[in-house]
Amino acid sequence: MNFDPKRAVEERLRKERVILLDGTLDDALATRVVAQLRSFERDDPGRPIHVLVNAGGSSATAALAVHDALRALRCEVATYGVGRVEGTALLVLASATKGKRFALPHVRLAFGDVSSGGASAASAETRAEELARVKKALFEAYASVAGLTVEKIDELHRTKKALTVEEGTGLALLDRVVEKRDLPG
Repeated sequence: MNFDPKRAVEERLRKERVILLDGTLDDALATRVVAQLRSFERDDPGRPIHVLVNAGGSSATAALAVHDALRALRCEVATYGVGRVEGTALLVLASATKGKRFALPHVRLAFGDVSSGGASAASAETRAEELARVKKALFEAYASVAGLTVEKIDELHRTKKALTVEEGTGLALLDRVVEKRDLPG
């Protein structure tokens, strides 16, 4: 059997209880991340889990699925923003255990467009109602993890302004900026 460096890295991360949330946050990625979270919790509910977030996306349903899973775990979860944390992936970064939400100094944080998930044959009115319902749930989730009002989250979302890590910390979306040596694994 040949040495596979990618497989070796994945195995090392698994042993260290590190999950990579990278790419576009959609239902498939959310399902994979939730499954890994549940698996790590079952293996050892006393050990913390680390999630490296380098993602974007607009799927509110995917972000809410990961958010709900993070909030339901018994073990501590630390999130680390690396590269970019945009759109609904920002909720995932903010949903970790309080005091365990980190970002590297130059990570790009940004709110973005929101979608309610997959395509539907429903009427435009029904899709609009569903989007409004899911967007409300998303904004309420942001508000609960950051201690902000839903109105403030809506304002931030509408501006779609990129945030520095200092601004993200000031808005209580993350707890502190870390250096690379502070990353898990």
